[in-house]
Amino acid sequence: MEPASASERSNAHLRSFRGRVRAYARRYAQVLRVIIRFGLEAFAYELDILPRRMRRKTDVALTALELPERLRLALEELGSAFVKLGQSLASRGDLIPASYVMELRKLQDHVSPVPVEAIEEVIRQELGAEIGEIFEYFDPEPRATASIGQVHFARLKGGQPVAVKVQRPGVAEAIETDLHILMLHAAQAERVFPWAAENRVRDLMQEFVRTLREELDFLNEAHNTTRLQANLKAEPTVVVPSIVWPLTTQRVLVQEWIEGAKPGDEEAMARFQVDAKAAAQNLFRQMIRQILRDGYFHGDPHAGNVLFLGGDRLAFLDCGNAVAIDRHTRDGLVSILMAVLNDDPQEVCDFVLMLGVAGDRTDPQRLTSDIGRMMAHYKGFRNTSQISIARALDDLLGVVLRHGVRMQPAFAAIGKSMLVTEGLCLQLDPEFDAQGVVRAEGRAVLRDRLKPARVGEEVWRFGRTLQRYALLLPRQVSHVLARTQTGGLKLRVSHENLERPLHRLDLMVNRIVFAIVVSAIIGSSTNLLLGRTVSGSLGEYLTYGYLIVGVVLGGWLLFSILRSGRL
Repeated sequence: MEPASASERSNAHLRSFRGRVRAYARRYAQVLRVIIRFGLEAFAYELDILPRRMRRKTDVALTALELPERLRLALEELGSAFVKLGQSLASRGDLIPASYVMELRKLQDHVSPVPVEAIEEVIRQELGAEIGEIFEYFDPEPRATASIGQVHFARLKGGQPVAVKVQRPGVAEAIETDLHILMLHAAQAERVFPWAAENRVRDLMQEFVRTLREELDFLNEAHNTTRLQANLKAEPTVVVPSIVWPLTTQRVLVQEWIEGAKPGDEEAMARFQVDAKAAAQNLFRQMIRQILRDGYFHGDPHAGNVLFLGGDRLAFLDCGNAVAIDRHTRDGLVSILMAVLNDDPQEVCDFVLMLGVAGDRTDPQRLTSDIGRMMAHYKGFRNTSQISIARALDDLLGVVLRHGVRMQPAFAAIGKSMLVTEGLCLQLDPEFDAQGVVRAEGRAVLRDRLKPARVGEEVWRFGRTLQRYALLLPRQVSHVLARTQTGGLKLRVSHENLERPLHRLDLMVNRIVFAIVVSAIIGSSTNLLLGRTVSGSLGEYLTYGYLIVGVVLGGWLLFSILRSGRL
């Protein structure tokens, strides 16, 4: 077969580009129709993305529902990317009202199973072999379905039971199209809404895009699973499935099959003899240890991703969403948690400012005062069944951001993970107390800081930092002095709120110029008529027309000034 010519390759690229454009246009039109049908056009009109003529197509029956519920239903209908965006927003009580947070936490993927023939085709493309050549048995009925992939039970040659997770055909392309649409309008939102610019919505959307793209790559999930398994190998009550690496690709993941009970399945919980109270304590303890001790934690420990194996033993599944945090952030988070539990708002404020980036409008005294008022709301509650530790952290993050302090994206992920974990623990044990677990694990981490090896490590790191700055300082000072001598040192001055005065000045100058032009027209035409320098009837008609134009323009200028109320 002869290689394709340059012309043929160019035509192929052009056809591919046109296909992508048509797919984008179809999806964009579908998104607009859903927005209209659910009565969410107010958002779209503000962003200037919706033609006014589409207003009449709103579904009147749906508009009878509350706005947060309509938003949730619209996101569910739009599919994977929008559902995951809503789930991400549900952990950001600092960005959206509480009514929206509560509604978005109900978001679920409503997807039908992919026919087994399509699953077999994906496996054949990824692994280069037929299912019968790889597996001794492959169950055609999926054990779990989600928007990105579905899971089948299978046995390898030799009888080892495994879980086979296969990506749904076409889902990566569909999600990429949706992500382009979302990124486009995140940038538009920053231009239209002051709160969006202040909270850097575009940066938040880029973080969401990065996370979702990582979930689409099953190799990333396999690496996360292996790392989490290594971190928890010393925990006798926790199991993380082993990955079958030779059979794992970007769209197919094969891992050890684990039998266990899902929370809420009372029959299975009884069959596996699960101690619900002990299991709840162990689950929360393991999540806190992942966050505070390991700095690497499961980002979505909901009921579908946790199995209970008997007693207090449990297994973590679906590690596609895992989050890493550095030691400095972990140490600060421990200090914040202990300060919250010890009711010390000043210490909380100090560590928040140490971990975050304060803005121009951040007032530490007012921030401390607001943190104290927030913490006073939680006094007197004995356990998590009465008040949520995760809710307290969520409220704290909201207070901090309202004062212009930007925190790392990991804090939102921590809050979401803790909130989901607390909800699952309360489902197992309605009297579950998270505060006791947090105190015990926090104190253990603080004690670990005082060990000679850790103290020596901190002193060594501090010394290296001082050495680095000592070496850099002379070079930086020399650089600044050299730029000063050559005239290359520039002083940047930023202004605030000058746009409106400049706009008024621009308007005033335009009116003055317009008035001068009108005066010139009227004056010159009047001189021509009075001086009789125009001969012939045509010349006179043109002069009169010239004068009428000047009068009309002058009248229009006067009317616009009177209408503005600034005569």
